[in-house]
Amino acid sequence: MSIFRNKSILILAKAYPNPTPKCVESVCSAGIDKTGNYIRLYPVPYRELPTEKKYKKFQWINVDITKSRDHRKESYTPRIDTLTLGNYVPTNNNWEHRIRLIKPYIEVSLEEVDTRKKSLCIIKPYRIEKLIHEPVSTEWPEKWKAVFDQLGMGEQFPKLKKIPYKFSYKYYCSQKCNGHKQQILDWELGALYIKMEKLYGKEIALEKVHNQYFLNICSPEREQYLFLGTILKHPKDWNILSIFWPKRDMQQLLI
Repeated sequence: MSIFRNKSILILAKAYPNPTPKCVESVCSAGIDKTGNYIRLYPVPYRELPTEKKYKKFQWINVDITKSRDHRKESYTPRIDTLTLGNYVPTNNNWEHRIRLIKPYIEVSLEEVDTRKKSLCIIKPYRIEKLIHEPVSTEWPEKWKAVFDQLGMGEQFPKLKKIPYKFSYKYYCSQKCNGHKQQILDWELGALYIKMEKLYGKEIALEKVHNQYFLNICSPEREQYLFLGTILKHPKDWNILSIFWPKRDMQQLLI
């Protein structure tokens, strides 16, 4: 029998949804609790949630959780019926309150993070070199199409759109770093691409994503912070779950 306990969690990341057999689609969310522990929540059928349970990034939530079968120590299964929303941390004063919350968790470099002990972390990259987009299949695998058909997906909410590109950052986490290339799973990027593709087509959509996620977020006027998570089947590899980008005049808060 699973033992649940209630946790207050500050949500820092929501990944783009993926198909799952149990609830059509699920979102992996992650954040920190009030004692400073990282928490990964999965599965969360986010688009199926009622409005009063739909949390934002940088919003506190309360939910009962139990340790999942996922071997990563930060991974928990939430009991969705217990989920309630708490305070939202605004972007006032150039993200001042948000930066103060994540400051204690920023790593010196990714090379110093022991993946045997930690599968979530925050880093401030020394330099982000470029945003890369690579074509991938435009269709979900056949096994997921069967799930969609069986569960009648689309009757309650629009069918989950498959993003036809994989977006990644090439970056250096320190001056001594040889470089990392990691996929960006942030839902906000996926949502931006889909919205722009619908309005303007693929080429303009790619341009809009590049403008936001490289020219804007990675501009010299901004600091970049990456919230990273390891891959379940490849525990030494990392993906980018979320990105924070305050203006550089907040650097004094990190001294």
